[in-house]
Amino acid sequence: MAILFLTGGNRGIGKSILKKFAENHFDVVVSTRKQYSDFEEECRRIEKAHDINISHVYMDLGNQNSIRDGLNAFNALNCVPDVVVNNAGIFSEKTLMMTPLSELENVFQVNYFSVFQICQYLVKKMLCKGGSIINISSIGGMTKQPLATSYGASKAALNRMTTSLAQELAPFKIRVNAVAIGSADSDMVKTLSPKSMESLINATALKRTAKCAEIADVVYYLSSSEASFINGQIVRVDGGLTL
Repeated sequence: MAILFLTGGNRGIGKSILKKFAENHFDVVVSTRKQYSDFEEECRRIEKAHDINISHVYMDLGNQNSIRDGLNAFNALNCVPDVVVNNAGIFSEKTLMMTPLSELENVFQVNYFSVFQICQYLVKKMLCKGGSIINISSIGGMTKQPLATSYGASKAALNRMTTSLAQELAPFKIRVNAVAIGSADSDMVKTLSPKSMESLINATALKRTAKCAEIADVVYYLSSSEASFINGQIVRVDGGLTL
């Protein structure tokens, strides 16, 4: 059975991705910052409904040692992922003058350096059989966005990593793509100020946010054989925000 490795799968887009792959008979290894009993109970129901297995590893993506411990726990499972989805991330919406350097460093640690560390570790396992890596990015890394000198910059770096890895890993039959989200009905987007949220909706051609399940559909498609010739792409799923 194929295996998905997913970060940040306990809510929002991550949980929708977990459910989408479970419905398509993937076993799942999901990482969360800590143990959430209600989420793990829900995972047991998903396992039973789809006859799959969901394993849990715990790591704080803001801490490199914690990531190392989480990856070691994954190693103890003795499995090789077919698909890796780097979903977890954090948001920051502050002006240049109001952004502490420590916050900038934390945003880059979670949104960029953790992805690098996870990919570096997991790709070693995937070299023998290939697979697919999908990074969850943002249109904030591709176009102008006020108050996003930390978040937007971290996603721009993630996009560059995506295209670089796509070229580097192609000989090993590992495809690497990213999904650049405009806005979605997720906890992260809900942290936007009302003014920013209104501006975002008004600028989106479809005049709404994406449903988390709509993002999950695109992620699953990119991982599938139907997308076997899609590599190194930053796929915009933004409802026409960046037309």
